[in-house]
Amino acid sequence: MLVEFSVGNFCSFKDIQTLSMVAAPISSKNKELDEQNTFQATPKLRLLKTKAIYGANGSGKSNLVRAMIGFNLFIIHSLQEDASKFRFQNSFVFSTESENQPSFFQIIVIVEGIVYRYGYETNKEGIVSEWLFGTPNQREVYYFKRDGQSLDINDKHLKGAKKIQNLLGDSSPIFKSTSLFLSVLASLNNKVALDLDNYFKKFIVDATSVDMVSFEKGKREMSTSMFIDGLFRIQSINLLKFTDSAIESMGTAEVSNNGKNEKVVIFTGKKFDKEQNIIEEIPLPFFQFVSEGTKKVFDISPLIHNSLSRQSPLVIDEFDSKLHPIITKKIVELYNKNENQAQLIFVTHDTNLLDYRLLRRDQIAFVEKDKFGASHLYDLVEFKGVRNDASYEKDYLDGRYGAIPFVGNFESIFAK
Repeated sequence: MLVEFSVGNFCSFKDIQTLSMVAAPISSKNKELDEQNTFQATPKLRLLKTKAIYGANGSGKSNLVRAMIGFNLFIIHSLQEDASKFRFQNSFVFSTESENQPSFFQIIVIVEGIVYRYGYETNKEGIVSEWLFGTPNQREVYYFKRDGQSLDINDKHLKGAKKIQNLLGDSSPIFKSTSLFLSVLASLNNKVALDLDNYFKKFIVDATSVDMVSFEKGKREMSTSMFIDGLFRIQSINLLKFTDSAIESMGTAEVSNNGKNEKVVIFTGKKFDKEQNIIEEIPLPFFQFVSEGTKKVFDISPLIHNSLSRQSPLVIDEFDSKLHPIITKKIVELYNKNENQAQLIFVTHDTNLLDYRLLRRDQIAFVEKDKFGASHLYDLVEFKGVRNDASYEKDYLDGRYGAIPFVGNFESIFAK
């Protein structure tokens, strides 16, 4: 379960900004919504199931997604020879204060009932610092702290790690300045590290608009391969029928592509005669007859399935792109009502979702860039005097919460 994610000195984020999934101590007019959209993660911690992120174009919303992707991928791949491509160290360049400082990443998660706080700082040379804290009991304790290649390990809570540390020297092929110690521990089967590593492998970040990593081919291959799962197959067909009435069923077929056989998805639709009787089912080639919106639903369906079934967070950039507002609303409602404690974080411009009957004030966040080029992240719940039944959409578009484009005299841009 995700509690919060923080990033600093990365792309447009100069100072450390935090995306929090902690439910605020508020009460809306709809008590059912308060219960439905949140869940009790620990006796003292109640978390949100969904979080919407709004902001003008260029405000830094996608940079937040970039940070989450980079953080996650680097943990998973930090022991690989080419791990540097996953280690994002794009510091905030519009200030002499930050341009030569490390980028900061930290996450707080709940795994196996323990609240862990893990993070690292990185620059172009490698790992500057790394840390892992947790609450195996009531009070937070450190598991390890790293400064460069120097380690301070709490062997009481991170059992066996001292022995691993003694095995690691300057000549170690795995513990290098570019390797995360958490990844080293996981590779050597340390239980705490393995628990966290498995959690990060389930963490799903979908970046529709982020061009640094191409996810589209992988998503489509995942969708195709998952058709062996009967439940996923049924869910996907029902979801696609919900979005496109022309689709009757789906299947897979082997096709030759540059001399290699690969599986592709085949859609079928009904063919009618003039009396509207069904004559036969006909194939609908994916790229010719299927709309862009239906393709997106097909692409995100395995992500939703995996997130809900694995109780893992799903982060989607440009959530509303190519999707009808009713579809996006239904997906948000699906997560708000899910009992698996899966979480959905989505970046969107769809103001229809700014509805007090759908989202609590702590479920709505904004990203705004200041005049110095730095992005700031804040929640609607931070604004005082906002009624629980206020028109969030109208107030947002009126500029009451900020995070909207300043268009000025727009017509003059194209004036002759």
